Amino acid sequence: MNKFLSRSLLAIALACVSNITLSEDIELYISEKVSKGTEKATELLKETARQDQGILFTAKNGPQLAHAITGIINHLPPFTSRLTSASVAANNLNRAQTLDSVYFSLFEPKIGARWEGNLKKYKAKAGEVVGYGSDNSVCGDEKTDSPVWDVASWFTDDKTTARTFFMDAGVGPLVTFNRTNLETAFKGATGLATELGVVGLLNDEGESIERAAIDQQISWAKGIDVDDEDNDKSILDMRKDTFADPLHSKPLVVNYGSTHGIRVVVGTNAGALHMFEDKGDSVTENWVFMPKELVHNIKALRDNYTSVKKVYGIDGKITLHLNDIKGDGKIDGEDTAWLFFGLRRGGDSYYGVDITDPTAPKLMWRIDNTISGFEELGQSWSQPKVGYSKLNTSGNTASPVLFIGGGYDTNKDYLGVGSRDEKGRAIYMMDAKTGALLWSMAPTDATTIFPGTDSVPSTIGLLDSSGDGLVDRLYVGDTGGNVWRVDMPGSDKTKFSVFKLASFGSETDSLNDQRFFYEPTIVRTFISETVETTVSDGASGTETMSVHQEVPYDAVLIGSGDRSNPLGKDTSDTLYMIKDSHIVSQTFSASSVPPTPTAFTKTNLYNYTNNPFSQTMTTQEEDTLQIAVSNQSGWYLDLLQSGEKNSAAGLVINGIAYFTTFTPAVLSDSVDCMSPEGNGNLYAVDLALGISKHLFKVNARDNDDRVIKVNDGWLGSPTLIVLPEDDGKGDLIVGDAIITVGFNLSTSRTYLYRTEQQ
Repeated sequence: MNKFLSRSLLAIALACVSNITLSEDIELYISEKVSKGTEKATELLKETARQDQGILFTAKNGPQLAHAITGIINHLPPFTSRLTSASVAANNLNRAQTLDSVYFSLFEPKIGARWEGNLKKYKAKAGEVVGYGSDNSVCGDEKTDSPVWDVASWFTDDKTTARTFFMDAGVGPLVTFNRTNLETAFKGATGLATELGVVGLLNDEGESIERAAIDQQISWAKGIDVDDEDNDKSILDMRKDTFADPLHSKPLVVNYGSTHGIRVVVGTNAGALHMFEDKGDSVTENWVFMPKELVHNIKALRDNYTSVKKVYGIDGKITLHLNDIKGDGKIDGEDTAWLFFGLRRGGDSYYGVDITDPTAPKLMWRIDNTISGFEELGQSWSQPKVGYSKLNTSGNTASPVLFIGGGYDTNKDYLGVGSRDEKGRAIYMMDAKTGALLWSMAPTDATTIFPGTDSVPSTIGLLDSSGDGLVDRLYVGDTGGNVWRVDMPGSDKTKFSVFKLASFGSETDSLNDQRFFYEPTIVRTFISETVETTVSDGASGTETMSVHQEVPYDAVLIGSGDRSNPLGKDTSDTLYMIKDSHIVSQTFSASSVPPTPTAFTKTNLYNYTNNPFSQTMTTQEEDTLQIAVSNQSGWYLDLLQSGEKNSAAGLVINGIAYFTTFTPAVLSDSVDCMSPEGNGNLYAVDLALGISKHLFKVNARDNDDRVIKVNDGWLGSPTLIVLPEDDGKGDLIVGDAIITVGFNLSTSRTYLYRTEQQ
């Protein structure tokens, strides 16, 4: 083996070891050079690595030793915690304001089945997210990590006897998570033992210990440290990682008003849905709900072998529907509070849970792809979206419905150009209260036949184009890079139609294999288009003039990026704004007037990548540019950094479009064992012109100020925060930073159209 390579790898390995202090948890990675007569030593090293849940790398020669050391470095887990998008509570007494509490869920990546998580509360103050008793920002140079409270600290006390732990036993009140109810759910002790991976378990004397093993698995799932992982010689206290990672499940803040105060709901990949009560300066857990379908994960989570892949549980984002009938800011009387969530990587199910009484949750319904009508469901990535439809009305009263995408097909996990999918190619509308299917769009056996071939994991974009409070149009992207429009004009489902609005992906070219994972943002607006017209006065001839005219359209904003492969760098991704000029919802067909539009491609949009309107130009040059832009059906902005991709749904407010992106880290040649996280970026561009706005620099047309790096790591969607003391001015929370933008929540003009009474 090359001596320089050997010494370099050894230096890197030693540097990695030197970065670990004795106070940290250490996972053991061993590399040995195998020679004759060392079989017993090899067995000892294997056992040593196994006991510490590490990995043994073996090598018989120099090149294999280099490969082993490289493998050790690649297996080192990240040292830093990651956070999801911020959550804030709505001000029930003023819907145009929020409260000043900010909640973050965090997780720490590990090698193995289970990761540790946390939920922290901070305060928003003077344009900063600050900690307890501090004015220091959580993201500044003098950053603080002193939250007002965090649930990991709550779990450090012995809470084993006080916790309320639920499971489902059909529609109705959730039941206690215990042996009796679990045996009922799995049809006896043997069925439960099979589910928990302990069936037929014997001790060294050949005696059955299956019953005791069942009890241990149940206790472990409830958080009891039955394996004494903290080495404190107690198997009755709480495990420190009882609260597992909320990898994609953003905290949901529920403001019950004066009746029950503030509650925070979040799911974790231990398969648990938690409700916490925010008591101001402290927190307490109200209850935990583990769906019985996730009980089979308990064994893998407890074993936590490093050779086992990450285990997923309740990994989807949660949707809340609050019905405050009296509008008094309190959930009481006939008011209701409902939760809806999917499992994302954890499975293909969706759940509806009634939390009107936060102490007594009830299962409203559960669906998966074994239920008639839902056979096309893939992994349940699509966050449920609440709306109202003519398909769920009684008299003049509309009841809420849910819209979900068909989900994700893991066929798309394989690297390379994406192929056509076999599941997830659907959209469903359900009764929010019962889960009953009201309408579906799928390739076969559906109300509306879907011509698409790619899965739909994103949240569905809803539009009420007529202003009657009922959804009559849907927009969604798919994992093939297509954008679809669904029209729902009225209550006759046979008149619903779907067509491809845009096609940006490729089935043959990895560079253009764009995929959409996030909800499109829909904006009803108008544009001042510039057109050339010829004017004749009869005497002096004709004159060509540039004329400005206001044209209404529906802006559809969406960004591409493969969420299932965040570190991928093979595809060039893009942010899009599509001008949909068909502003009336109708049934489209080849014979309709107008007929079904032809799908837009990238060539139909103007390239805003180089910020053309920011350049210095004459009036004539600007008119020429505006004419060229007006002749196109929107714009696009290519993401130019290697591997940069859209990381969440966009947001448009006060005419500015905000997008977040993620750029994978570039590995350097320097010896640095801190795992690189990549950059989280925020774009802010004018909806019509694509230029920067007053956000990042003084000069509104500065070519460099459309994007800033906000944090290391992945960024979710911006969160709006409007504090009472800010006189209606609002800012954005992006990552762990408050970005001062000073938006106004005020009315603005869109457009009005009239239809003649037939």
